[in-house]
Parts: sequence; structure tokens; C-alpha cells
Amino acid sequence: AADGGLYAELVQNRSFEYYPVPGYTDMGPLEAWSAVQAGDASVSISVENQNPLNSSNTNYLNLTVNKTGNLAGVQNMGFDGISVKPGAKYDFSVYLRQNSTYSGNVIVQLKTAFGSVFISDTIRNIGTTWKKYELELESSKMVQDARLQLVVDEPGTVLIDMVSLFPQDTYKGRKNGLRKDLALALEDLEPKFLRFPGGCISHGRGLDNAYRWKETVGDVAERKPNWNLWGYHQTYGLGFYEYFLLCEDLDAMPLPVVPVGISCQFRQREIAPLNEMQEWIDDAVDLVEFANGSVDTKWGAVRAEMGHPEPFNMEYICLGNEEDNIPEFRERFMMITNALREKHPEIKIIGTSGTDDTGYHYHSLWEFSRENKLDAVDEHYYNDPEWFLENVNRYDNFDREGPKVFIGEYASRDDRLFNAIAEAAYLTGVEKNADIIELTCYAPLFSNVKHQQWHPDLIRFTNTEVVKTASYYVQQMYSVNAGS
Repeated sequence: AADGGLYAELVQNRSFEYYPVPGYTDMGPLEAWSAVQAGDASVSISVENQNPLNSSNTNYLNLTVNKTGNLAGVQNMGFDGISVKPGAKYDFSVYLRQNSTYSGNVIVQLKTAFGSVFISDTIRNIGTTWKKYELELESSKMVQDARLQLVVDEPGTVLIDMVSLFPQDTYKGRKNGLRKDLALALEDLEPKFLRFPGGCISHGRGLDNAYRWKETVGDVAERKPNWNLWGYHQTYGLGFYEYFLLCEDLDAMPLPVVPVGISCQFRQREIAPLNEMQEWIDDAVDLVEFANGSVDTKWGAVRAEMGHPEPFNMEYICLGNEEDNIPEFRERFMMITNALREKHPEIKIIGTSGTDDTGYHYHSLWEFSRENKLDAVDEHYYNDPEWFLENVNRYDNFDREGPKVFIGEYASRDDRLFNAIAEAAYLTGVEKNADIIELTCYAPLFSNVKHQQWHPDLIRFTNTEVVKTASYYVQQMYSVNAGS
């Protein structure tokens, strides 16, 4: 839903950083890439890391051509093909280096699936050190399944990294921005906030797989990519800076989720030792500085350098995602909470009630949240539509003196009209209890229908289409026509 979806990049595995993870993904460093050769051309490709672009982006492609023949190079298939529109302009960029054996050019082409070239331009004077090369390409036709090719015209070796093809017509025209039709579907919801980056990817399969926001800001070529437990890889081109920008563009509050040093309990949970908790504490505290700090602070300066000296006016932070009620979680959660309260008492802290709808009782995380005077508690539940119809009054008797309720993930288990009506009925009960329910958030938001991991989803898409479900229109109806 991010790479290959909301994030507008058209090249898949642009920096050759994919790698297989047993039980999760078999994608390797050449995923979506292949050598191209015609006539008597002789081409070999391999992924190397001896002299990388930087310490975060360690892999690059070695393209060695022994004989050019009729066609010699490498191609990228994008995400199920590359879709381009007639008259549209695209920014192409790549980092190149030759190892003193190559004196020719690199020809950048877009081809149809049948092999006809409809865009072509040339990069000349390739040096022996890494350098970024940029082109503006304009499409003459509509092609839904194009391939991007980098072709050489002389024998030799060219090293390639960070290959990017980006539409200029992004949402709000932002560089490194978002796919316009998907972002407009979001805009039409008139959302009041956006929870990001998601649920289970926040705390990850293990601690080394957690979503660390500091790896997702700065120059995209220097962001450290990561795989996620849904079975694919993420470039982090859509990172926390871009999420904050999206919130600003939507006039919606940012609601970031940060891990608390505990990975997903459903996937061999790992817990950070107490003497290693400082980095997790710092991540939460520093995020407030990145979002709201002045330009003369460390992380406020990073935000300003990226192009946004003004603060993003973040009000809330979510700590953890669906964590279990275990002593290790309580202790680590409070270490981060106490640090935030000391450094940034103005920030509202949202806790979690666990993984389902059974959490509101004593000896639970709700009790823990009340005792520690949290501002809100994040509830998640996915149930049959009958449950939603039977629980319209669920919040009538909730404690009015405790934390507010954040229904951070919910949906009935399908996306038929009956499901949407059940959700609408449930939302009447939510509005009735608006004195304690501060925020509600249908989830998941987007689904690429060719790579669906979860059902239901609010907005479905392919490379060229967007389908809004019946549940989408319920969410829109309640958002646009909010009760007093």
C-alpha cells in the first residue's frame, strides 16, 4: 500500500536492497530486475557491495557487457508493470559509476510489453565516482505495463544504484510525493487525523525489524530500507516527513505510532533489555522535536533542511501497537511515558488495550492506563457485522473519568453493503458517546488488490484504478457530516 501504492515511485527495488527472509519473503536483491540482450549481446548482472553509495544503501548493480550486439542492458518491471499517461512528465534519476573500463553512454528507455520504445534519452560522461544523473521524460502514449530499460552502447562495466522514475504530477505537486488519485481518495474523506505508519509493522517481527522513524527521514538515497512482516520490502521513501506533509496537506492531525522496545507477540516476541531502552526512549522524545522543535534544535534542523522550517504541530503520540498486558510492557511503556512527560508535557500520550475487544476490565491495560492517567487508549477489533450491530451501546457505561477512547483499528469482516451498514449503525453509538470517544479509525486504509494481505480494506487499487468500498462511503458520510 505504500511502495507500489500511495508512494508514487514507479521503479521496484530501486536500490537493490531486497533480501529473502525465511517464512516471510523470498524477494532477492534482483527482484523486478533482469538482464536484456538481443542479437549476439553478452550481458551479466550481479549485486555487489564493495564500494557502496553510502552506509545505509549498501547494495548496487554491476552491469558488465562483453558484447553489445543489438541490445545490452538491464530492465525493471516496476510494480506489476509501469503505468504512464500520455503527455505526462516523469523525473528519472540514477546514481552511476564506471570502473574506468567504460567510455560509452547509458540510454534510458521505456518500452511496451511488446518491445516498442516510446521514450528514450541518453546519459553521457559517466565518471569513476558515484554521481546522480537526472532526466525529464515525457510520455507520448498511455501504457499500463511498460518496462524501464538502461541500455549501454559500448562494452565495459557500469555500476548502478537508486534508479528512480517519478511522476511530476503527484498529490499537491510534491517531489518524492504521493500518487495523486489515491491521495485524492483520502482527501475526499475529509479526515481529521491520520494514524501512521500502520499497526504490526510499527513493532516488527523482531527488534531489528521495528519501524525506526529516524531511518525514514533525510535524503531518500540515505534512508535505510527494511522488510516488513507482511512479506515485502519498504524503501522508506514514504517516511515520517512525508506522512507529516500528508497530514498538513489534508488538514489532518498527525498521529504517529512508535514502538516501545517490544516486537510483535504473535511472531516470536523480542524484548529490549532495560539497559538498552534509552534508544527507544530517545526515538519517542526526539520525534516530538522533529515534528515541533525550532530550527535550532537537532531534529528540528533536520526537518528544516528537508524543506519545512515551520513545526508540524503534533499533539498526540501512540506508544506501542496491540501490546500484551505483561510486566515487561508496562515497565518499558512507563519509561517512555515519563520521559515524554518530563520533556514534552504538552504531548498527549495514547496507550493500548491489546489485540481485541475484551480489554475493558480491571487487571487489564485499561486499568493500567487509568492508573497512569493516559490521555487515551487505542482499541483494535475486527469482528463479524453481527457483533457491531449487537454492540452499538458498547461505550455507554465506560468510565467517564478515565482516559479517552481511540478506536484505532476496526472493521467488520467483509466489505459488502451489509458490513458497511453494520459499521454505520455502530458509528451512531460512537457519536452518542463522543464525550469519551475522541478518535475512530477504520483500518486498513489501502489494499493493492494484486498483493492483498488482509481483508477488508477501505480503498482498493491497481496501478491505474481506484475502487472505494461501501465502507468508504460510510466513513465519508460520518466525517463530512460530523455531529455536534
